[in-house]
Amino acid sequence: MIKKLALRVIATAAFIAGIFGYCVQLLAIAAGWKIVTPTLLQSALLLALLVTLLVLGARLRTQRKNAPHEINPFAAVRLLAAARAGALLGAACAGFAAGLVLWIIPRVAETVPQLWMPTLVLIVTGVGLVAGARWVERVCRIDPPTDGAGGGAGNIAPGDMPEIA
Repeated sequence: MIKKLALRVIATAAFIAGIFGYCVQLLAIAAGWKIVTPTLLQSALLLALLVTLLVLGARLRTQRKNAPHEINPFAAVRLLAAARAGALLGAACAGFAAGLVLWIIPRVAETVPQLWMPTLVLIVTGVGLVAGARWVERVCRIDPPTDGAGGGAGNIAPGDMPEIA
């Protein structure tokens, strides 16, 4: 049985990325550069990944309800891996953007919304990607057959494995 990605791993990724984002903002300002702001394209890419994961997760969920014995477990594992990667990516992007915002918050009256609004959008899309990926990870759980049928790899004795040439 594959365990779910722990929330502490996701939170740790977000925290480390947040520290990195804050340090990047400090170094950029110290070097005389302008305030670091993400583009809306980054949020759009996270949103596209979220929609893709949700569509594939909904398809797997429907397939699980209609024909649970016809699910390809390898496809479910690939979707699970993509969901876990999406959760970590969303946490890292949201954390990095939160680190950038932490520097901007005390100076929000001095900055124009065009500088900090894309950062807030990135935080929202990153958190949305984490939530959507967690849902897809839950959908990817496939229960083993209880009646002993199915002939899956779990029913093969170690001595019965075919030789690979």
